[in-house]
Amino acid sequence: MTTPLTGQRSRSDLIAELYERHAAGLFAYCHDQLGETASAADALVAVLTGVPPTDPPRAALFSLARREIYRRDVSYAMPAVDSIADPATALIERVFRDIRPHQREVLLLSAHCGLSTAELALVLDVAADTAEDLATSARHRFGQTLSTAVAAARTAPFIARDVEEVYDAIGVAPLEDVLARLPWREPPHDVLRRLHQSALPFDQAPPVRRKSSLPVRKLWPTAPSWPLPLATDTDPATNTTVVPLDDLNNPTKIAERRRRHEALTEPMPRLRGSILKNIGNGPPKRRMSLPAQPAPEPAPAPPETVEAVEAVVEDQLAAFSKMASFDGFTSETESPALAEPVETEPPAAEPLMDFSRTEQETPGETTMPDLLPSDRLVFARPVADDDLPQGSTTIDAPESALVRAVQTGSLPEAPLDPPPLLPARSHSGRRAPKAKPERHHDWAWELIGFLICLAIALAVFFSMPLLV
Repeated sequence: MTTPLTGQRSRSDLIAELYERHAAGLFAYCHDQLGETASAADALVAVLTGVPPTDPPRAALFSLARREIYRRDVSYAMPAVDSIADPATALIERVFRDIRPHQREVLLLSAHCGLSTAELALVLDVAADTAEDLATSARHRFGQTLSTAVAAARTAPFIARDVEEVYDAIGVAPLEDVLARLPWREPPHDVLRRLHQSALPFDQAPPVRRKSSLPVRKLWPTAPSWPLPLATDTDPATNTTVVPLDDLNNPTKIAERRRRHEALTEPMPRLRGSILKNIGNGPPKRRMSLPAQPAPEPAPAPPETVEAVEAVVEDQLAAFSKMASFDGFTSETESPALAEPVETEPPAAEPLMDFSRTEQETPGETTMPDLLPSDRLVFARPVADDDLPQGSTTIDAPESALVRAVQTGSLPEAPLDPPPLLPARSHSGRRAPKAKPERHHDWAWELIGFLICLAIALAVFFSMPLLV
């Protein structure tokens, strides 16, 4: 390796030097974590080709390798040692693979790769005391498990003499020497060739891509950059760029970007603020004119003196005495000629009320006919057909107060009000019987089910010794 005249090593020389010093440990670490040779080789090439132009520390290389491991898939690797040819080494490999993954990683970095506590803390991205605790815990776990496995292996009926000597050495040898017996994988030969082919000067600009004559559309997401460039495409929805504010304020450009299939799905136009203001400021609508109604006549003022009241009463009596005589209550009226109805004898009914003649009535006076016009209607209680007695009856109604007033020529003292109506009573005064509530016996069924389950459980419990 020759030193250049500028005093700075080339990138290929730097990669070759890093490969000679750290390739074995990096490849062993990547292969143990990934479990596949090809994937571990790709991770090693990515680590060595991504180093800066200056000589990086060893912890930085293992940190880059750990990042590359997390980016790739992990596969299960079969045991590399034959238990029949070398039972002691197979025992060490089995114990190393059976401990927890994070303990195996810490043990590999600290015992096999030789990283210090500070370097281990940098690789694992933890504090120094935490890294020391992790390393101590991993060593103690591996040593305890290995001692238990060796003690179990010594109980075999036949052990070769050389194998027994290895078991004795494992109990007193340091942990680094024990792990050195494992067949750690070496990097493949094509890794160095790939590194030489990919070694380029660090300051060399990337090749410029020629623009294609065919229309090429950028796909989302684009490469991150800050500040984001302005949108140049007509549809910025598929590109991670800043949309110009002028395009949003210009509705003509937005309308041009709409697709044809969106024409039928446009929302209904909304009323803007200016339209609402114009609607509110318009002239009021004319109301329909209603026909003029005559003013109500004022009610006559009540008389204030006793003389005025007596004069009004005398005038009413004089006008009442001049009326034509009305003999509708004293003589029979001629009924209009009607067709003779079919004579049917209705069932006799008992009278609803007992009307007896008063002492003032004379035997020569006739009763009022059944059908007479009246100013006020009085509704009577309906009578069932079964309650009517057989035969026909007549009811002699007493003279009303109006008839006596007409005959005597004086007004009645009390107002002519009909008798109050009595509330209709039900046919039977008994109350309707209440429906009996349904009674559910859910608690009884639950208790029966619980007892059945308990009986089954006891039967199974006491029958188990018999079944065994």
